[in-house]
Amino acid sequence: MKKLLGLLILLCSQLFANGQTAVHIHGINIVGEDSASVVIYKHNIDGFDKRLERLEKCKIINNQFDLVIDSIAPLTTVVLQFSWPIPTLRSILINPGDDIIIDFVNGQHHITGRNANFFSVQQKLEEVAIQNKLPHPKINQFKDFISALEKLKDIKLRALDSLSAGLSIQQYEILKEVIDNEPKYQAAYTFQFYAGDSSKFSAVKNVYDSLLSKKMSKIDTGTFVSMDGIDFIKNQYLLESCLDKGIRFTPEGFLGYVFKNFKGDLRDRLLVKWLIHHPDLSPSVTNKIKNILPEVKSNDLRSILLEYVDSVAEGIVAYDFSLTDVNGKQVNLSDFKGKPVVLDFWFTGCPGCRSLAPIMKRVENTFKEQNVVFICISVDKNKDVWKKSISTGNYVSPEIINLIADDITPLKYKVAEYPTLFLINKEGRLVNINEDETKEDGTVLIQRINAVL
Repeated sequence: MKKLLGLLILLCSQLFANGQTAVHIHGINIVGEDSASVVIYKHNIDGFDKRLERLEKCKIINNQFDLVIDSIAPLTTVVLQFSWPIPTLRSILINPGDDIIIDFVNGQHHITGRNANFFSVQQKLEEVAIQNKLPHPKINQFKDFISALEKLKDIKLRALDSLSAGLSIQQYEILKEVIDNEPKYQAAYTFQFYAGDSSKFSAVKNVYDSLLSKKMSKIDTGTFVSMDGIDFIKNQYLLESCLDKGIRFTPEGFLGYVFKNFKGDLRDRLLVKWLIHHPDLSPSVTNKIKNILPEVKSNDLRSILLEYVDSVAEGIVAYDFSLTDVNGKQVNLSDFKGKPVVLDFWFTGCPGCRSLAPIMKRVENTFKEQNVVFICISVDKNKDVWKKSISTGNYVSPEIINLIADDITPLKYKVAEYPTLFLINKEGRLVNINEDETKEDGTVLIQRINAVL
């Protein structure tokens, strides 16, 4: 990893020394499309925070397009698309100074231009992955799945060797690292998916202990180039936590692990990635993030971290929304100052929201005779669908306060996945709620509400 890090630094210095900071992507012989676009994932973090994504679009004229991407960092992930995603041109790493011509003649992708070899090899490796795509395994297929992952890695490494003639040493090492780690990425994701299910826990643990523990127990703390690398660290920690304790880990536990084991840009990317999906912060974690802010070199990452600790951390005054209920009446959060408030963000069709509904019903009944306010905020776009879902009781209770979200409120509360709960105390300040507090039929959540009564 130290060797790779040195190569990355050398690559970056060469690119900027040459003054090449923009990327040009030209397309020719495109049929049946009006426009082309490219999504740029800054810092190689995918998520819902638009500061980490850029979208560049252009019209297709005379079957051609010309996309120019300014001010791009080395080894940035992009996805090229028309009205439909192009499977083999997704998650491509590009560099400042790339000038790529893609010929789409007869549905094929012939790639030429400056630094085209690096681009082209990634596209061909993606073709290999698509041709050898593995189905999601069942419990009794884990051993075969692990073997298939290793075989796919070998196939891609052989393909990389056969295509490496036009690559620099740096480019070859970068792609080799990504391929070497892919089986770990996929295995960690698949295993943690099952490990959280108590009925499958023993089967997962047996296979993990016999086949994977030695391969995956050591997490390299160096630079992870691809977006999958960031996800791997999170999934691997979640998996180890499940296997060690048989329960899902807490956000504080994971963030504590990040602070202990990672530094610099990788630590900052991990923190931002986590906060995008799990914005609730305890005071101890908030203080830790505040302490490292001066060390964060990226203005983007520093800005996002600062906003999270200042907007949805425990003890912060909750955003005072003004939203419409089912009868068209405006309801403000400040209307309920002096009472504990539980906010539940949801939408029609959300499986987790449907699963949470009976748990929340029990919690609501527990406090029926007390001054606790339950407010469900839907992000449904269609009001008729929203009202019908409320009436069924499948997602939320019709008896509580039901509001429909505007464009601002979910952003203010940094809601990235659903359902998301917030507890607000009598003073109108946020109280941390972790996902495990809705387990055990809501017993832990009931305890938390009692604590603020």
